[in-house]
Parts: sequence; structure tokens; C-alpha cells
Amino acid sequence: PAYCGPTGAPLCNRGDLNALDRVTAGYWSPGWQTASDYGLYAVGVGAAALLFADEGILPGLNDSVVVAESALAATAVASIMTLAAGRPRPFLYGDKGGSARNGADAGLSFLSSHTAISFAIATSTLVTMRRLHPGSKLTWIVAGVGGAIATFVATARVLGGMHFITDVVGGAVVVRVAVPVGVAGA
Repeated sequence: PAYCGPTGAPLCNRGDLNALDRVTAGYWSPGWQTASDYGLYAVGVGAAALLFADEGILPGLNDSVVVAESALAATAVASIMTLAAGRPRPFLYGDKGGSARNGADAGLSFLSSHTAISFAIATSTLVTMRRLHPGSKLTWIVAGVGGAIATFVATARVLGGMHFITDVVGGAVVVRVAVPVGVAGA
């Protein structure tokens, strides 16, 4: 089933989870969910601002479109996999979650689109900066900051109760598929 039952019904069975995912079963925090949204916005706006500041308007716009293509490819792959899996979200293994327990996306845990998109943006921005500044230390800064923000987004999704640890790891792995698609247009 897409979810284990409406509010008041028996909770999803934690025994159905692997040991790693059992650790976060039952989590629910709207604050962390909001923080993950802001982190995703930050990595996207930060990437565009960096490219525009580094290259100017038209070349920056061109490279921003390529970065956006990578994010869209990550979204497409993650969405297909999420719909196919139909895995219950972590909050369905606990008694929190309120009306979200009956939401249409209660069974869309695996894999994390937020994580896939944030890592795709960070990685494709890094690839772009390496092309623009080969051998520069700037690329290490871009890798560190982008990776840190993307990791924050992934962590916030877990702490918010929207995804298990394996869901965000899966979202980060989608980048191996999505980034080459977007960067090929560079």
C-alpha cells in the first residue's frame, strides 16, 4: 500500500525496515522540512549568482540553463523511481505527522528529490567552474560549499521525517545519472 493507514490506524511495521532506516523511523519535524526547502533554494540561487558574477549576464545565463537541465534530469529520474517504489515515509512509523499521514505523498519516500536536485546543482556547478577555471583553487571552494549545502538538505530531509537515510543516499547517487545529461549541453 502507498501508506500504512490513516491517522489512528496501526503504524507501519518497523520490522519491515533495514537496521539503518529503523533509526529514523517515526521522525517528524515541520521545521526541518522547511529548512530543507531553504537549503535547496540556497544552492540554486547561489549557483546562479556565482555563474552570473563570474561570467556576466549572457554566458552566466547559458551555464545556469545547463545547471538547471541537470536539476531537471535529477527530478525526472528521482520522480520515476519514487513513484515506482511507493515506500512509506518515516513519519508513518510513528504517531506524528497529523494530516500528512493521509496525504497523497505519504507513500513517496524513496528516493529524495530534494537531495537529488541539490547534489545535481552542486555537482554541475562544480563541473562548470572547473571548465571555466581549470586548476584553480576556486573549484575546491565551490565543491566544499555546494557539497555542504547539499548535505545539509539531505540531513534536513531525514530529520524532518520525510525520508530515510537510504532515501537521501539514493538521491545523491542519482547525480551520477543526471549531471552528465545536463553537462553534456555545456
